[in-house]
Amino acid sequence: MRCPKCGLMNADTATRCSCGHLLIRADETEAPFAEGLSADARKGHRFVVHYRLGQGRWEQYWPSKEEIILGRAADCDIRLPSNDVSRRHARLVLAPEGPRLTDLGSLNGTQIEDKPIPPGRAVSLPLGRPFTICAYTFVVGREAHAESREHPEFIRLRVRERFEEPVRVEDKSPTLEAKEIKPPLLTQSLDLGTCNRLSIGRAADNRLVLDHPLVSRYHAEIERVGQRVQLRDLHSTNGVYVNRKRIEHQAWLKDGDRIQIGPYEFTLTGLSLHPHAEEGLLLEARNINRYISHKLNLLQNISLVIRPMEFVAIVGMSGSGKTTLLNALSGYRPASDGQVLVNGIDLYRHYDLFRNDIGYVPQRDIVHAELTPYVALEYVAKLRMPPDITPQERSKAVLEVLEELDLQERKDVPISRLSGGQLKRVSIGVELLTKPRLFFLDEPTSGLDPGTEYEMMRLLRRLADQGRTVILVTHATKNVMLCDKVIFLARGGYLAFFGMPDEALAYFDQYRTPRERRQKEMEFDDIYRILDDERRGSPREWAARFQSSPQYRATLGQVVGQGQERHSPARLKRAQVEPKRRGGLISALRQFVILSARNLRILAQDKVSLALMLALAPGIGLLDFGGKISLTPSRAMRARYSLCGF
Repeated sequence: MRCPKCGLMNADTATRCSCGHLLIRADETEAPFAEGLSADARKGHRFVVHYRLGQGRWEQYWPSKEEIILGRAADCDIRLPSNDVSRRHARLVLAPEGPRLTDLGSLNGTQIEDKPIPPGRAVSLPLGRPFTICAYTFVVGREAHAESREHPEFIRLRVRERFEEPVRVEDKSPTLEAKEIKPPLLTQSLDLGTCNRLSIGRAADNRLVLDHPLVSRYHAEIERVGQRVQLRDLHSTNGVYVNRKRIEHQAWLKDGDRIQIGPYEFTLTGLSLHPHAEEGLLLEARNINRYISHKLNLLQNISLVIRPMEFVAIVGMSGSGKTTLLNALSGYRPASDGQVLVNGIDLYRHYDLFRNDIGYVPQRDIVHAELTPYVALEYVAKLRMPPDITPQERSKAVLEVLEELDLQERKDVPISRLSGGQLKRVSIGVELLTKPRLFFLDEPTSGLDPGTEYEMMRLLRRLADQGRTVILVTHATKNVMLCDKVIFLARGGYLAFFGMPDEALAYFDQYRTPRERRQKEMEFDDIYRILDDERRGSPREWAARFQSSPQYRATLGQVVGQGQERHSPARLKRAQVEPKRRGGLISALRQFVILSARNLRILAQDKVSLALMLALAPGIGLLDFGGKISLTPSRAMRARYSLCGF
């Protein structure tokens, strides 16, 4: 039997592949639910979706609409809480003429009887034929009777060996959630009335332990003084924030105050501390522009909504403002007009609040070729993590990142000997060390071969599924289906489309001629040609068309007109040149020591340069004793220049 995840052939009796994926044979899930019903009888019967995890108990889902979404996200109709499942994994359309299944560019794919289906293409799904999503098995059938569900019926499934008893059909809510694999962190409130002092930090002996690299071992302390509550910062590296402002040493808390320590947020209600159960960061852009001069604008009034844990690609032709938009969204180079909000908070005004939650990987690699991946990441960890991180904790964090990037077997190989894809992974690892929840990448797939490019996109898809919001600039349109959303920019910084990749194909297909449709199916490469064809419309016209489309109203209608804050040129200039307070950085002396040690390590690895440097000073010194050597002054001068490399 072939594993649907890795493609490895296994024995027919195997129940699990060597990669760990659970193997499910089609003959174990054979269940012709509507078999024997005439066509007239089927018209009055509703669909029912049966599914189970591995060889567990079958569950039923009673759809109340024709289209249902399967995935890991909380807003999916059938939620599958597994790290192997993508946030929006597949779409199942229960049409009267028969079900249709579409894989939404998932990381691990969707299979019908062990055969993967192509992403983005609707495939007919016969009733009773099983399909799998990772370890989940699904079978679509019809109810045996269409009476009210006040009288639940029994449906007998013809399933071999492991399941031969009837399944009881019960009433289910429209959205089903299986139990989480791991319980969410900090779900219980903390009662300050039962303790006078609450210590918070990364160390295990704190009353409230926050295990995150941005949290110091002993970060903060909350003390109850009568009916008042005082918060103290215990000289932490990254600080404590109350209502978006960093406190200097201590602060008296009021009812309703919001406290942020690293990525964790709490609200004080009376004498109770309530944690926030946010899954990620919501990024909104409201009417942003980027003026270089009074006449030159690189971004034309762009609005976007990027939800937590979404994987979003920014694509477009050269000169369309892709990198400019990425820099504006990340705060690296702020927009001139409009707002960028993170969970409703202005990113530009409160950048210090989110700077540790933002990772940015530029197009140019940011690692030293003389070091190994392990050593390079270790120096980065020393620079970015709190000083009280122990060597064991730092080594553990570095090894976790290397394992996440599939580089554990190459961790001791010099970076100069790595392939292009492995080199890019090391650059990504530099930003992953502090576990950012907003991740920006500028053309991470440039210069890679198609196979490595695909693996890089799969890696970024996996990073998004693990809880990050990933936004990248890319030209890899062949793999855009792995993304949740795609942003198409027309020349001059006009927003031509924003939505799901399969919707983009349908949207731009309407602007093709009948002859073009007959010649070939719509592909993402065709969108470039359509946008570049002035006969089909100017960039301004493409933006106007999208703003009047149903996709725009569905995805962006709620933010239109909300970001009308305008900045005068003088105010903009001050905002861009004013340095941000970087109170969370390590001391200048410690930076000097770490950077000096790294430079010496780099120099020691380059033995040729080290030998020349060591020989340079004695060589010049010997030339100063020219009186004892039969050299003319001109020859001695030429020798000095040659030794110095001129």
